[in-house]
Amino acid sequence: MKKIVLGSMMMLAGVVSTAILLSGTMATGFTNNGQYSFAWSLSQYKLTTPLTAFIAIAVLGLALGVWGLVEKGK
Repeated sequence: MKKIVLGSMMMLAGVVSTAILLSGTMATGFTNNGQYSFAWSLSQYKLTTPLTAFIAIAVLGLALGVWGLVEKGK
């Protein structure tokens, strides 16, 4: 049960952090050929590494939660 709760909290933290990071970069006024580009904004603020880390935390949390479910079923 502890793995499931920890995994779900890690996934929630990763998803919320990723969403906040992406929404913050879209709120800026940077444009690329007249169109907004979150990837360009992320690179300008050097936030690609934190975005990768937040996505990795979400994936690890999902894996931990699924592992807890599978282990609990045995």
